[in-house]
Order: sequence, then C-alpha cells, then structure tokens
Amino acid sequence: MYRMEKTADDAKAAVKAWMKSGKTAKNLENLAEFTEVSAAYLPFWRLIARGKACVCGYTEHKDSKGNTTRYPHEALINREYIYSEIACDAGDLGVRSIQLPENARAVSADTADLPAFPVTVSKDECRENGYAAIKKQAIKDGGGEMQSGEIGGFKFKYSTSFSKQLALDKVTFSRAFCIPKGFSLIYYPFYIVRYDFQGRSYTAAVDGITGKVVSGRAPGNAGRQSWFAGIGVAAAGMVAGAATASFSFFTGEDIKAAIAIIIFGYVFAGILTAIVWKQFRDGGEVLTGYAKGRGISHGKQISMVETVSADMFDYYG
Repeated sequence: MYRMEKTADDAKAAVKAWMKSGKTAKNLENLAEFTEVSAAYLPFWRLIARGKACVCGYTEHKDSKGNTTRYPHEALINREYIYSEIACDAGDLGVRSIQLPENARAVSADTADLPAFPVTVSKDECRENGYAAIKKQAIKDGGGEMQSGEIGGFKFKYSTSFSKQLALDKVTFSRAFCIPKGFSLIYYPFYIVRYDFQGRSYTAAVDGITGKVVSGRAPGNAGRQSWFAGIGVAAAGMVAGAATASFSFFTGEDIKAAIAIIIFGYVFAGILTAIVWKQFRDGGEVLTGYAKGRGISHGKQISMVETVSADMFDYYG
C-alpha cells in the first residue's frame, strides 16, 4: 500500500485547474458545485519482467534504372518493463493502470479501516495479460510493428523510431519472450471528486500522490462546438467550391489535371467535414484518461506497460 500524500483540498484545486481547459464549459471552475471528495484505495496487479525481442526485416531502394536492392536489418531488444492492471471493478472512474512516482512511499498494507476497493480480478488472468502486453511492447520497440501480427491474442501494427529510422519495407521475422521478475498486489491512493453542473453529475479521479487528474468527465464548451462547426463547414465548402471552379481554367489535355484537382478537393473537404462533425457530435463532454462515454479526449492516458530505462541493452544492425 502507498501513502496518501495529498489532501482533499489539493484534489479540489487540481480538478478546478483541470476545468480551465479550453475544451470544457466556460467558467466551469466557478459554476461547478462540488458534492463529494472522498479518498479511495484501488488495487492493482503489478508485473515486473524482462522483455526480449528479435526483429528482422529489410529496406528496398531503387536506382535510376529501376533496379531494386534489398538491405537486411535486425534488432535485438532486451529491456525491463512494468505492467499494471486494475484488480477491481472501478465502475465509471476511468482508471485502468498506474505508474509509481518517485515520491511514492510504501507502508504496511492494512485495508481493514481504509476505503479500499475489493479485489475482483484474477491474478492469473492479469499475469497472462502482462506477459502478452510486455511481449507486444518489446516487439514494438524492436520495430516489428512494421507488419501486422498477433501475440497472446493481441493484434498489433505500430510505427516506432526504429522503423522510421531504417524505413523498413518488410519484416520477415519477429519473436518475443517475457521473463518475470516480480508480481504483486498493490493498493494505490486516489481522491474521487464528484460535482454537479447544470443538473448533471460528473466525476474525476485525482492521483493521491502526485495530485494530478488521471481521469474524469466534464461538460464541453458549447460555444467552441458552434464556432468549430461554423468555421469548419465554411472552410470545407470553400475548398469544394474552389476545386469545382478550377475546372473552367483547364482545356484539352489538361482536363485530367482538372479532374485530379477536383477529386483531391472533394476528398479534402470530406475529411474536414468528418473532423468537424466529430467535434460537434462528441464535444458535449470532455473525457480524460479512460473515462467512458462519448466525448472529446483530452489529456494523456497512462499506459499499462512502462519501460524501465535502467539496466537495458539493445542492438540495431
């Protein structure tokens, strides 16, 4: 169990600062009515393991004559990873994993007199999930994401600095292993902050050690939605109109270029309209972390797999 470092007032202040985001309702930090701020200890299964991966592939280069030459590359990954997964049903809190900060202080785990959630998720299931996730991450770090694959039920296709650096056109082989070093159950402190706004209830979860908002739901900014929709639709219409009007400037053999411009303009206008529609449709709420609901995502999510920088060595060739 880790000690609570922040107070209820700190949690309220963190939520108020989070409410000042430009995507949330205007003046939300002053108009919201706080109804409850309660401490809670959530259980997490935590796996520490070494992930190893071997990834092989090649790049293709064409010369001036059109001849293609293949250059083979390989990557060997040997890193330590930490996987964490919530061990209870947290409802709509939107908390899925944690990363222990440097100032976290462990204390004797005694949940008898504390508001701790009961463990309801099997440790064997979480352990297997952790093995698969760490293998997946090792493959990702090695560049194996340049082809689609599946490990332990996890389907993947990624892009990493390694793949971008070598610009691999094909991965011919990838294999990963996971060597466990430690597996434990930990209780981590949070503050659950509930508030009302215009007749609706919202919730935010605040890290009890760092004081940061890790998940939450907030009402969206209606003015921003309207402005975004108006400007976006107008811009899409202008692009489509300009593309259509350009047709009159081309004649004869240039007609193919005119058709290409029109197609590009309409495709661009369609993409812009889709983005505007998503902002308008989902902008009624702002979601942070893994909070459930239809809304606009805001803020960084905590990854279930954390890479430990110390005691690792990789090879790229």
